[in-house]
Amino acid sequence: MVNSNIMSSKKTNIVFFDLPSNLPNRQSVSPWCWRVRLALNYKGLSYRTEWIDYPDISSTCESLHIPPTNKNPDGTPRWDLPALIDETDPESPVRIADAQNIVLYLEEKYHDPSRSLFPSPFTTDGPAPCLYLLLKQFSDSYFVPYLAPLIIEETLKIMTPRSIVFKNAQLRATTGAESLAAISAGKEGSPEKEAVWAKLEEGFGVLARLLESGEQLRWKLEGNDVEKGEFFMGNRLTYADIYMCGTLIMIRTASPTGWERVRKWHCGRWQRLWNAMEEYIKVV
Repeated sequence: MVNSNIMSSKKTNIVFFDLPSNLPNRQSVSPWCWRVRLALNYKGLSYRTEWIDYPDISSTCESLHIPPTNKNPDGTPRWDLPALIDETDPESPVRIADAQNIVLYLEEKYHDPSRSLFPSPFTTDGPAPCLYLLLKQFSDSYFVPYLAPLIIEETLKIMTPRSIVFKNAQLRATTGAESLAAISAGKEGSPEKEAVWAKLEEGFGVLARLLESGEQLRWKLEGNDVEKGEFFMGNRLTYADIYMCGTLIMIRTASPTGWERVRKWHCGRWQRLWNAMEEYIKVV
């Protein structure tokens, strides 16, 4: 999944800030960072990656005048990745953070009807963004409470040591939990962990039905002769697919054994979505 020579249709001067792992290619496990990387790759924009460990995010982003993404409990500014600096126009550089904000910026700044993440007739207030909002709600309801506990132990094995120390300290300060390992769903194969896997599979079933509904919606809007495909809108890639693919990459990167489960669910639906997205799953 590494390619340093992605063909670009648009020469741009973009720096993309991502979270590294300790894997040989430093590939991120963050689904939010991957969503931006997938959008950059899909749009064919040239960029370079700067890797920032968790402990260095705030100081680096602040020094580069990237706006904060949130506030800490004490009211001080908080920075999170992904972040991006676009100096394609040196007279008017853009500094931006947060995956959704970045994708919306890229869509507007480098709009290409053939590579639109919100393609016509699916405008930014139409069905494609609605699918994204449904995915976001689904993520809050299923991925956050179930997926993280299932893969946290494997995720810790590929996080950089500095990031583990930082995140454990952050967790203790905000929740009182001793470490990230404390949120684990339990030992592999245990009844407790299998029950959590079952809940996650149930959630993926909701998405599988949403995929089918999206294809039916597209037929209704464009006619029954529309070519079928593996994306949420049939054969048309939108941000909903990028959003979901970011989650699939997190699972496959952090937990190969977990991915073996997920990719087979719902008659191989998630493996097929991965296959359809694979050309854009590249690190530069």
